[in-house]
Amino acid sequence: MIATFLLCIVGGVAMALAVSRTDHVTLRWQRLGAIVALCLLAVAGVTVQVTEARWSLMAGVALGIALVGTAAHLTLAQLGRRTALRALAGAVLVACVVGAAALAQNQISAERVIGPWTLRWVMLLGAGLLGGSVMAMLLGHAYLTAGDEMTQKPFERLVIMLGVLLVLRAVASGIAWWAWRTDAAEQGAALMQRMYIIARFAVGLGGPMVFTAMAWDCVRRRANQSATGILYVTIILIIIGEGLALVLMDATGHAF
Repeated sequence: MIATFLLCIVGGVAMALAVSRTDHVTLRWQRLGAIVALCLLAVAGVTVQVTEARWSLMAGVALGIALVGTAAHLTLAQLGRRTALRALAGAVLVACVVGAAALAQNQISAERVIGPWTLRWVMLLGAGLLGGSVMAMLLGHAYLTAGDEMTQKPFERLVIMLGVLLVLRAVASGIAWWAWRTDAAEQGAALMQRMYIIARFAVGLGGPMVFTAMAWDCVRRRANQSATGILYVTIILIIIGEGLALVLMDATGHAF
C-alpha cells in the first residue's frame, strides 16, 4: 500500500494549501508544497506501475488529475499568480482521496470490505494528518526566512486543522475498534492485531494530540522555532499511526 500512503500525503499537502489563504502565506511555501507533491506523485505512479498487477480506471484518472493540477499549481505559483491556487489545491485533494480509496479497495485482503464512502472519509482524514503535518512543519521553517511577510494566522490555522483532524480521526478509529471487538470475539483475534491496535491509538493518535497541543501553545506565544521542532516529532508519530491503520485495514477489514 505504498502508493496509497503516498497519495494520502499528497492529498494532505493539497489540503494545507487549500486551507491557507494565498495572501497570508509566501509563494515560496506554495511552490515548495507543489514540488513535494509532484515528487511523491511521480513515485506513487511508478510504484503502482511496478507492483500492481491491475488497478482501477478510477485510480488512474485520479492520479492523472492530481498530476495535472499539481503541475498547474506550481506553474501559477512560479508566475506569481495567486488567484486559482486554492481551487487547484482543492481539486488535487479530491483526486488524491478518490485515488487512494480506489487503490486501497483493491488491496484489502480481509473478507469484510469497507464501503467506498467510508473508505474515502477515512482516507481524507488520514491524508489531512499526513500532508497537513508536513506542510505545517515546513511553514514553521518558512517563518525563519519570511521576515514580516507572514502573520501568525496561517500557522495557527494549520495547527488548528491538525487538532480537528486528530479528533475526527480518533472518533473514526474508535468506531472501527468497536466493530472489530465483535469480530475478535467471534473469530479470536491474533495477539499481533491487538498490539497494533494499542500502538495505533497510543502512538498514532494519543501522541500527536499531545504534541499538537504543545505546538499550539508555542504558536500562540510566537515561538515558531519551538513549534517547528515539535511538529517534526508529530509527523513521525502520525506516519507510524497511519501506517498501522493501513496494516489493520488490510488485516481486519475495518477502517482504523
